[in-house]
Formats: sequence, C-alpha cells, structure tokens
Amino acid sequence: MPTKEEVLAKIKNLDGASRFLGKWEINELPKLLWEDEEIMRLSDGMYNQGLGLVVATNRRIIFINKGLLSCQVEDFAYNKISSIQCNQGVILGTLIIYSAGNRACIDNMEKKAAQYFADYIRAKISQNEQKTVPTQSQNNSDDTISQLERLAKLKEQGLLTDEEFAKQKAKLLG
Repeated sequence: MPTKEEVLAKIKNLDGASRFLGKWEINELPKLLWEDEEIMRLSDGMYNQGLGLVVATNRRIIFINKGLLSCQVEDFAYNKISSIQCNQGVILGTLIIYSAGNRACIDNMEKKAAQYFADYIRAKISQNEQKTVPTQSQNNSDDTISQLERLAKLKEQGLLTDEEFAKQKAKLLG
C-alpha cells in the first residue's frame, strides 16, 4: 500500500487534476489502494447524491465519499465495464459507467476532467478486450492439445497401438 506522502506526490504530478479535491477522500486513498495499484486520473464529482473523489487507477475506478462519520467507497474493475459515456454541459460533465449490468452516473465533474476520464477508461477497456479475445491460432492450438491428450489416453488404455498413435499424432501435427 502506498503512503499518504506517495499519494500526495502522485496527485501533485497528475495532468488535469482538479484544484478542489476533497482532503478527507485523499486521506483515505492510501488505505484503499492495492499494493500494485497506481493513480492515473483524479477528479471531484457526485455519485449517489454524495460529493466525493473519482479516481482512475491502472486497475479500476474508485469513487470515495468521506463524511464525518462514514465513508462510501464504490469501485469498478475495468474488466467488468462494458461501456462508458461522457455527457458534457457548458461547464460540467457526467460520466455514465455501464458495468456488469449496472449503470453508475458520476456527475458534476469538471467538463474537461469528465472527457479526460472517459478517454482513459475507453483505452483501458480496449486493452482488456484485446487481452481476453483468443486468436484463431490459440483456439487451434488448444484443440490440437486436447486431441493429442485423447489419443494418449486411448493408447494407455490399449485401444491404439504405438504405430496407430504415431500415425494419428503426425496427422494432427501436420
């Protein structure tokens, strides 16, 4: 987990970070961030009628609303986000996150910050999709391996001779 000083140093160096960020929420960040998690974007906004801090990390989006007696935290993993929408008014913007069948609306964000967040999140979603879509060669390789395993079992059970096994193996491997 990063220290408060590390979090503050990172925030200070972020492009587009709002100057009106909540101090209480920033103090909560070191407790909420995972060991390998890095802050990438930061803005203030409103979620579920609570004014707080929206944080985009390299792993997820976190909304923090720290009050006197409570702390509301909601997070959205990038691999669960299906799409993101950015609506912009004259001064303020709204992010709408569609995640695992839910719709989360973070509004009253600075217009520029909302667009900045949306662009970053779209890029993360795109990266995740590229990692999870198997290529045709991966599918073929998996299929070949499973067929070879079945042949080996048939040979072990005595249903194929060494010669038949070698012939079928050669045919599979081309």
